[in-house]
Amino acid sequence: MKDIRIESKPLGVGLDLGSSAVRISLFDYENDNLLSTTSQKVAYYINDNDPCIFKYTQSTPEILCAIDQCFKNLKIDKFHQNIKSFGIAATCSMVVLNNNSEPYNLIPNNLGKIHDVIFWMDSSSVQECKEANKLIDSSEKDKLGGSGFIAEMAVPKLIRLFKFKKNVVVMDLHKYIAYIMCKKFNWSFKSLVDIPNKNGVAHDGELSGWSNPNILKLVDEAASRIGPVIDTDTKNVMNITSHIDCYTSWFSTFPKPDKSVCVVAGTSTCFLFASSRDNLVIPGVWGPFTNVFEKNNFDKDINVYESGQQTTGILLEHLLQTHPCAIKSGLSQAELHVKINNYLDCNDDKGSVHLLNKYKFLYGDFLGNRTPFADPDVRGMYIGESLDCSFHDLCMKYLCILEFLAFQTKFLIDRLSENITQTFVNY
Repeated sequence: MKDIRIESKPLGVGLDLGSSAVRISLFDYENDNLLSTTSQKVAYYINDNDPCIFKYTQSTPEILCAIDQCFKNLKIDKFHQNIKSFGIAATCSMVVLNNNSEPYNLIPNNLGKIHDVIFWMDSSSVQECKEANKLIDSSEKDKLGGSGFIAEMAVPKLIRLFKFKKNVVVMDLHKYIAYIMCKKFNWSFKSLVDIPNKNGVAHDGELSGWSNPNILKLVDEAASRIGPVIDTDTKNVMNITSHIDCYTSWFSTFPKPDKSVCVVAGTSTCFLFASSRDNLVIPGVWGPFTNVFEKNNFDKDINVYESGQQTTGILLEHLLQTHPCAIKSGLSQAELHVKINNYLDCNDDKGSVHLLNKYKFLYGDFLGNRTPFADPDVRGMYIGESLDCSFHDLCMKYLCILEFLAFQTKFLIDRLSENITQTFVNY
């Protein structure tokens, strides 16, 4: 932590929970200067060998343990009385609790670990997704890209969950973390009350924000089990807000309505566009979503649209975890990234490195297509495989991934450009 006196400073806290790490930063509330930041790793689990309802899970006890360690690093507990605002971002995952708001283990007898988070990456609810899309009309599908729900979204997951588990409570992960922070610091829960979005559509199809009666009818009795259950309280009022992580990026700070697309890349990648136009529907793109921005920041209401790739950063992670040369190297992924990029740079000096790759091609929708096709059954394909397991082969496969991501990025931006002119791209 920086050598700076903060005992009497009003503070702001930002918490960002990604797929594999939580990052927390401390800010000067008066001028937004960054005072200190820290991070901790967080695991997610792939349950291939278990007869379970959902394949991809996380653990809130592990998440909260990582958050507590970050708090210790930043000494937040010591200065929590100085906190004036708290912003929380997390993946669009779902927490499952029992009636006492305790973690509900979706995979019992799993080495003592508690798996109570249905991870955003999970696409187990394909059948439930098809069932739901048969029951919603075209105007509702238009706001979800034209095809309706995809299996990553919360509504199909909720339908699937309640087929097997009735006596549970569910929350969006970002709202759950906000709920825990309010309990921890004795803050008011008032900001966590679910207020439907202006157009009745939840951001990215998450749990909170719906008012459309046709959508609520889909989840039937499960709608009453969406938390948090808030008691009337008179605790300290705190400016605490939470949201899906992609919306809390640079995009929320400087969106440039109607002029720019913001690309937020990580394990997956989101393409975000803000518009002042009413009722604009873009085929193959989610939205419009309302209630993303504070209304007093703009002269008029701003709608948000999102397109995305489900597998981006995870493609590189998967390659470095599975390629024989990477495994034998004994190097960390960070070290491998540096070594591979140095190799590609050296070869590029002799002529375009892409010419070395001209007989190889990767299609990287390993977990299905999010937009514009909304097809959970699409899978990846690699053309040009051989028996080569050398470092050169590792580098060429790495380059294939980068090429696929570039092609896919252009494809999605072109899709937006068909409906939006004079748009700049911010990465």
